[in-house]
Amino acid sequence: MPYLVEILVPVYDNSGQRFPKEHYAKVRTKLTQAFGGLTACTRAPAEGLWDTGGSVKRDDIIVVEVMTDRRAPV
Repeated sequence: MPYLVEILVPVYDNSGQRFPKEHYAKVRTKLTQAFGGLTACTRAPAEGLWDTGGSVKRDDIIVVEVMTDRRAPV
């Protein structure tokens, strides 16, 4: 049974600088080679939120999906 794996790739680094386009090209190439293809939702970055216990942090993310027959050990 194949598994769908979602990978959340940040748009900005920790200092708020946007990652260069080459960064995403490398990610796409590596994942395509490893899994035989991918789907990337890049038109409008998704918004990620998480509670740090004292404040809510926000991040713009691109969602990348790959299919695999292998499941990583938990």
